[in-house]
Amino acid sequence: MQKRNLDPEKFRNVTVVAKKALRGVRILALCPGATVTSFFEAAGEEATMGPKRTSEQVVATGLRALEQGRSVVVDGFINKMLSNVSRVLSHSTLARITGRGLRPGHSRKNPKI
Repeated sequence: MQKRNLDPEKFRNVTVVAKKALRGVRILALCPGATVTSFFEAAGEEATMGPKRTSEQVVATGLRALEQGRSVVVDGFINKMLSNVSRVLSHSTLARITGRGLRPGHSRKNPKI
């Protein structure tokens, strides 16, 4: 059974959110993943490993989360799935997978064999 890494930074952030809520301030951590922007014109399409979301989709997700009183939200189904992978895979395995996917020339459309 894999040992869970309890990140103290996560607990500190929850404390900050709780303290700000007492003052009427709402905080939302919006995790958008790849979004359609000019970034990919400079970085290249291989800078993302999945589909990109539009800014309108990301904003809609953020507003919905605020209405629901959430403090953290991940936009997009695939991004949600990827964000939960760390619960079942070790950090070293995730680092290897991510490293392979982000190597220059790596693309699902034109894979190097």
